[in-house]
Amino acid sequence: MARWLVSIGLLRSVSLLVAVSVSASLAVRLAIHVVLEAPADRQAAIGFATAAIVPLLVASTTGTFVLRLLLDLERTRAKLHHVARTDWLTGALNRVAFMGRADALVQAAAEGGLPMSLLMIDIDRFKAVNDTQGHAGGDKALEEVSVRCQAQLRHTDLFARFGGEEFVVLLPFTEESTAYAIAERMRMAVQSLPIASAFGPAFSVTVSIGSAHLKDCTTLGAMLQQADKNLYHAKRLGRNTLCIG
Repeated sequence: MARWLVSIGLLRSVSLLVAVSVSASLAVRLAIHVVLEAPADRQAAIGFATAAIVPLLVASTTGTFVLRLLLDLERTRAKLHHVARTDWLTGALNRVAFMGRADALVQAAAEGGLPMSLLMIDIDRFKAVNDTQGHAGGDKALEEVSVRCQAQLRHTDLFARFGGEEFVVLLPFTEESTAYAIAERMRMAVQSLPIASAFGPAFSVTVSIGSAHLKDCTTLGAMLQQADKNLYHAKRLGRNTLCIG
């Protein structure tokens, strides 16, 4: 029933409920007239009461149903909105959600002359993790890196899984020195504790991090490109390191 009401649309649903209410009222009045054969004055009084009571009963019953339906639809809409913006594995923002929010923040910072930094984070030798720990171990590593990195961030920072084993962080109101300190905290947090494995002993992972700063780049795209370039420079330096600049 609920799916059918949704399929015909809100306006038609309301019209249908009104029609049912009116029809029920007319049916009761007709039954009173034909079956009871009450005097005309009593029929008028009963008819008036019926016209008020029956629609009220129908409206209260159907109104409760419609309200529950609308609440269910709103919960479903909110859940779908969350799913569309969230990475299914780590619970972090996904790339699409990050790009939309980050672009507006970068534009505002550029117009206001405010400092802003961006970090690109990549799990080192992630293919080897999948090869030795299986994809379940790889998923566990992604979850752990996400949790440990986010634990080092402020509530104003924007963290997302950018794709594969790569994450990105936008740091509003952040100069280079502060960005370096945050990146170093994340790097240390990742390497500090082993990750439990379903295939044997616990294992460890490390990350390499590259950064970019708004004073050197004027758009989000330019910041991502610069941070990615610095990330790969950090990889060439031996991994588990930072390239800030």
